[in-house]
Order: sequence, then structure tokens, then C-alpha cells
Amino acid sequence: MLPGYRSGNGQVEWQEIKSSELHQYLAHAAVAPVLLDVREPYEYSQGHIPGAFNIPLRSLEQAMADLQQDRTYVVICYSGSKARRAAAMLAEYGFIQVGVLLGGMDGWEGPITR
Repeated sequence: MLPGYRSGNGQVEWQEIKSSELHQYLAHAAVAPVLLDVREPYEYSQGHIPGAFNIPLRSLEQAMADLQQDRTYVVICYSGSKARRAAAMLAEYGFIQVGVLLGGMDGWEGPITR
């Protein structure tokens, strides 16, 4: 599960994850989370977290059927605002292990791939 993940009163909540927490989680998770980058393709191509895959926020609803609800997702954008909207959308569709990278790529303190 995500660091600090919580769910209360039947309401699914997503968790904000700091860059350092995501580093630890990626290093120690038995099953790596799905890193979901919801930026536009041109933004993604300018640099993304290694292993992240790109589904722009505008296309996320159509892609829901291809995502596995039993997986853990960490949603990423540039600063965090699109990722929060995407996390709320995932939660509405029944995904229960969802996190958002706090500060997005702007706050990421790790390697990037182009």
C-alpha cells in the first residue's frame, strides 16, 4: 500500500506522496506501483520518471477499462493539479490505492527519462 494511504467512512481518499516517500516506496515495494503521468504527450516527452506511462488527463476516462483496479497507482503531472483531478477520477471509478506525487515533476528529486 501507499505510504500513509487511508480510507475512512466508506469514502475513498487518495494520498499525496512526497518525492522522498516515492523514492522509498519504489525501492522497497514488493510490487512496483503504476506510475501514471497525465500530462500532455509533448510534456511527457520532455522528461518523465523512469517507468511512468502516459495517459493525458483528457483521455483518462476512456482508458479506465484498460487499467487494473487492484494495482497501486501514483499519478503524476507537472505541478500536481491535473494529478489531483485524475486521482479523484480514479477514486470515483473504484480504484482504492491511489496516490499523487506532491509537487509533480516540478517537485521530483530523482532521475528522469526523455
